[in-house]
Amino acid sequence: MYQLVITLVLLQSMIQRGEALSVMVSGPSYSSRMKMQANRYLNASAGDVYLVMQPDCVLYIYKGATIISRSNMTLVSQRLPWTPTNVSESSDWNCYLDNQADGNFVVYTWNGTLGPQPTAVWAANTASNGGTNSTYRFALLGSDGKLTMYGPDFAKLTMPTPLQDYNSTGSLNISQGETPNMVYPFPTRAAWKPDVSLDGFPYMPVGYFINQGSWLQSADRFRLVLQPDCNLKLQEIWPENNTVKQVIWEPPTTSGVRTSCQLVLQPTGVLEIKSNGSEGTVYWSSGTAGDPTVNWVLKLNSDRGGHLVVADILNSGTQLWTTLADSSSSNQMWWWIVVGVVGGVLALVAVALLFWFCYARDKFLDPIDKAFQKKMQTSGFSQVWYSDSKIKQCTDNFAHKIGQGGFGDVFYGKLPDGQEIAAKVLTPESCQSKQEFYNEIELLSTVHHKYLVSLLGYRCTRRHQILIYEYLGGGDLRQRLQGAQELNHYSLIDARKFHKTGTMYSSSKALMQGKTP
Repeated sequence: MYQLVITLVLLQSMIQRGEALSVMVSGPSYSSRMKMQANRYLNASAGDVYLVMQPDCVLYIYKGATIISRSNMTLVSQRLPWTPTNVSESSDWNCYLDNQADGNFVVYTWNGTLGPQPTAVWAANTASNGGTNSTYRFALLGSDGKLTMYGPDFAKLTMPTPLQDYNSTGSLNISQGETPNMVYPFPTRAAWKPDVSLDGFPYMPVGYFINQGSWLQSADRFRLVLQPDCNLKLQEIWPENNTVKQVIWEPPTTSGVRTSCQLVLQPTGVLEIKSNGSEGTVYWSSGTAGDPTVNWVLKLNSDRGGHLVVADILNSGTQLWTTLADSSSSNQMWWWIVVGVVGGVLALVAVALLFWFCYARDKFLDPIDKAFQKKMQTSGFSQVWYSDSKIKQCTDNFAHKIGQGGFGDVFYGKLPDGQEIAAKVLTPESCQSKQEFYNEIELLSTVHHKYLVSLLGYRCTRRHQILIYEYLGGGDLRQRLQGAQELNHYSLIDARKFHKTGTMYSSSKALMQGKTP
């Protein structure tokens, strides 16, 4: 209910204002200056206050129906009655208010005594105000009934010739046939609106616009361009050649063909790209509506890398919308993208290191391995150093176990050339060191006997110690020596015990029996 009341109050305020403007800007040159003809008015954004250019060439400020101040009438009294030269000529242009590029706030009349050129009948001269650059100044009608001039930096300037407090004496007569002065309540149709694009300005107040192909521009290197295709871009430019350096921000691209469009700041502070006309189609909107009694302005700021902001014209701390919010979201998105990419890379590195630690490092020889291989090569031994993959391939991934003993399990296999082998794998419970394992290989490489199976190769890693023997079927050693029937058994001699005793014997620990696959 409370929100509904606030909404109704805001709507009532907009209706009372008739969406009239309270700000009148000056142009960067005489060709782009702003003029308000007779029978037009400005309306303070808050309060029933009006600045009216009456047909009698006097500038009045009204509080409701009451006149509270007006311009000096000394020169105005010299004006001649309006005499149009043709029926299409409007008496509204008999007098007009001009906010000039030099900072002067001037009332002109076309029927002055000084000839056919427009004659100034009143001026609030601010051109030499403290040496401040007069370009891009603006006049603001406040709810207190005061007309105040501000510089392009939104600093308040003094007006050497302000409007005078009104008294009932010294009124002007309107000649017969001339348009009479407007009376309160002033019609909505008489609310003044600019009819030229605000090209080149560093700011844009409520009610002003730029056409497609035009832009706002900061004093240094930033430009807001409404492109010919009606898309909006905030650009950083190279000051030396006025070319685009980069696009800082842009709203979602509008689709379709746009024959005409404008960028407009609405009384609620909403920034819109819309087709020309008061009831034009909206192509894009900033979407954030504020209090229409606030004097909103779109500023093109150069700090923080260049950004747009819609704020109170006299209180920059009261902000309604800014591109920094979009930039923050965009930067946050990019931040998460960077975090994701870096995290992914770190995860891959971690996986690679884990793989190397668990698997790949076995393929790299430590100094003991290198020393032993070199010794085997120089000694002329023919035993082969097998890889894990080759042993798994030959044994069908250790699928056929044919025996076991104190050393470990024995698996049947076959080399690519068809030779049968027996792979003896050290059990994890074995306490044999790598050096002891290599000593055993060296011993088995030097001992040869017709009743001893030959050592073909080996594999020694941090996880595995494997001996590759030739496979011999037909029973164990005892059965072969006694000439027993062929049982198709397999036997191995414990080379270490053979070396110690110089004899060949059988025992339950030395013999590993099993059926061949």
